[in-house]
Amino acid sequence: MSLFFAELRKVWGSRVFPALLAILAAANLLLLWMGTRPTAKQPPASAYRAVGAELSDKTLEEKGTFLHDKYTEIESLVKIGQYYREQAYGGYGLTQYR
Repeated sequence: MSLFFAELRKVWGSRVFPALLAILAAANLLLLWMGTRPTAKQPPASAYRAVGAELSDKTLEEKGTFLHDKYTEIESLVKIGQYYREQAYGGYGLTQYR
């Protein structure tokens, strides 16, 4: 067991180990920060909290109806946006939402 502690002290006492540990911690924090930011196609966390607050006082059937209505509304907005995009490009846009 003393051999284990001697080797651990040798590794911990080197000049390279604290630098590698600091680089690893910085990379971990950077990846954690980048992973929690919303991307262009992902809503922010506040949007999820707002929908959760709206759903908290509803029954299961009301929740299903609410989410279905929201989905229909968003789908309609996407279709309208697609229509205007096709009009802007002279009818040569993507037609996947027809």
